[in-house]
Amino acid sequence: MIAHHKTIIWDWNGTLLNDAWLCREVMNVSLARRELPTMDEARYQAIFDFPVIDYYQRLGFDLEKESFEELGAEFISAYEEQRSRCTLQSGAYGLLEKLNRSGYCQTVLSAYQHDALLTAVEGFGLLDFFDEVLGLDDIYAHGKIEQGRRLMEALKTQPSDCLFIGDTVHDYEVACAMGVDCRLVVAGNHSREKLETCGVPVYDNFHDIFPDL
Repeated sequence: MIAHHKTIIWDWNGTLLNDAWLCREVMNVSLARRELPTMDEARYQAIFDFPVIDYYQRLGFDLEKESFEELGAEFISAYEEQRSRCTLQSGAYGLLEKLNRSGYCQTVLSAYQHDALLTAVEGFGLLDFFDEVLGLDDIYAHGKIEQGRRLMEALKTQPSDCLFIGDTVHDYEVACAMGVDCRLVVAGNHSREKLETCGVPVYDNFHDIFPDL
């Protein structure tokens, strides 16, 4: 499946880190505080997307009364207070270790703020597995296409050698902008049905992506 790929580019939130449930939980508190409808998993997976400001508008937040910056800061503050409740996705640590031992270059490309991303990756003891860890300059998750292009420049490798693994339609869009192959995993942020609209392989777990490891 990945014999010709030499570099694995990982998304972080929702892909390696099992945190979609927490993102929904934190957002539901903000929604309830404003007497807006809260989300079950199906609604969350249907409307969550990038740029995140559009997601806030679909949820019903009035951005004329409250700025997106204020709302984003509220979310991140509550998320960071509870992030320690999150675990890695099942099998993630062992897979990263096996890929590293097998000689693959591995990187993280995330819409998470860069310093917070480094802290999270280090907290799970994963930094040694990655050649590059790249997040955004701010907390507002506008998207990561430009960061993806920067990553390709830093890696100095051919796009055909790279495989991007993520859990959202935006991850597919980023992979396309980078010119690299993409595989998507059903991990909480987007449903299988939504991911399958991208036209690339969609998997239920990491083992199915890497059956030989």
